[in-house]
Amino acid sequence: MRPSTPQPTAVADGVYQLPTGSGRFASHVYFVRSGQGWVLVDAGWPKADDAIAAAAESLFGKGSPPAAIILTHIHPDHTGAVPGLARRWDVPVFVHPDELPQASGKLLDEYANPLDRRVLRPLQRVLPQGTMPATDLTAVVRPFDPAAGVPGLPDWRCVPTPGHTPGHIAFFREADGVLLTGDAVLTTDVNSLRGLLGRTHRVSGPPRIATWDWPTAEASIGTLARLRPRVLASGHGRAVSGPAASRQLDELAARAGAAGNAAASTAAPEAPLEYRCVAAVRMGGPEVLEVVRRRLRTPRRDEARVRVEACSVSAVDVQARSGLSTYPPTFPFVPGYAVVGVVDATGAGVTAVAPGTGWW
Repeated sequence: MRPSTPQPTAVADGVYQLPTGSGRFASHVYFVRSGQGWVLVDAGWPKADDAIAAAAESLFGKGSPPAAIILTHIHPDHTGAVPGLARRWDVPVFVHPDELPQASGKLLDEYANPLDRRVLRPLQRVLPQGTMPATDLTAVVRPFDPAAGVPGLPDWRCVPTPGHTPGHIAFFREADGVLLTGDAVLTTDVNSLRGLLGRTHRVSGPPRIATWDWPTAEASIGTLARLRPRVLASGHGRAVSGPAASRQLDELAARAGAAGNAAASTAAPEAPLEYRCVAAVRMGGPEVLEVVRRRLRTPRRDEARVRVEACSVSAVDVQARSGLSTYPPTFPFVPGYAVVGVVDATGAGVTAVAPGTGWW
């Protein structure tokens, strides 16, 4: 192994951290030992598979693949080496079921974050097709039931932490309070200019520019604070150990207004709401229309949510479904541009309408 190759560092008993990528946005993967086996949590940036495999060999010996790869969420800096590692080790790759729609690598409007909406989607519309290829993981990843335990890690539990992405998860070992947060909570500040320039090492929220639903992400910070961790290891930033771990997490939860008194509260987070809609799941005729379930998203700032009671389907929808649109949709897409309904929730800053206002 070359001296310049990153080396895994122990952050807790049987838990090792390895950085992938470089600079401010280096992303960590974790090697977690359990019994006679081990599991890889997250897979770093693309082209990190050789470094990850070399680190695994140094820790567990040659010819000792993991029992599984488990992803906290599907973003390129956490899934980049998945295709290569899955082929190399021939092991299953697990995600939360709510993360599966993003496995195609396509930009889906209902899961879009500010980076997608403001940068990537506009670029897709003006650049030649194929300029921004997506990494399709649909044939690689598979869902698991978070309530049934963590595959390969019987001494850990899965903690759903939606917000940064719809199906984001964290992992907690109650025996010694070790918490792997993914990007639900970071130990470096990437949300302020001061943090970016000064490389501030403090417990912070997920990167706002790449977060799907900020109010939900804040609620997840409260969920993690209630665990009272003694070791905090995140997707970005150095690990925090000892009393500082829970103290800084409590402070973050208080700043976010997500947890209230995190130490005293024991209330379980509410289950996410869903709704049903008719969507075209692929290109074709009326036979491609299916009823699908989607997560009901909390309105962001300057947004109003409308409970649709009726909608019209026009020639534009038929053209999009049939592949004749100038701007092809991302499947699955919900047809119907003209709607009638009632506003049922509003985000901060909305003054023109209120819950109960009719919309058409």
